[in-house]
Amino acid sequence: MSAFWESELGEITGNAADAFAKTFTQIPDGTMAIARIDTFVTAEYEGNKYLSIDWLLTDGDFKGQKVNQKLKVYGDLRAKDSTKTRHRALNMLKLIYQLFNTKPKHSGEPSDRGLAGFAI
Repeated sequence: MSAFWESELGEITGNAADAFAKTFTQIPDGTMAIARIDTFVTAEYEGNKYLSIDWLLTDGDFKGQKVNQKLKVYGDLRAKDSTKTRHRALNMLKLIYQLFNTKPKHSGEPSDRGLAGFAI
């Protein structure tokens, strides 16, 4: 794969332990929710480019609620450790590909058209 999928912190595994921030959760701990991707696009805010996923929860206590997830696969200019942020985000992106039992079609960064295939 190209430099997009390489991280200075090591291998991009797609493992949940490498993908999630250790101190932040949007849904209370222990909550289980079934969800689908509603939208998956490239976005930018204050000079920081990232991938934006809108998940629609389809079952459980939070059914019908949308949850936004930002994957900072390009790093984060405001973060103390942009390298760590990018590494975690790339692992999350790879985990999503694995959950959908698919692989990137090329070694470059994903396009909005390619990401749209995840939305149901």
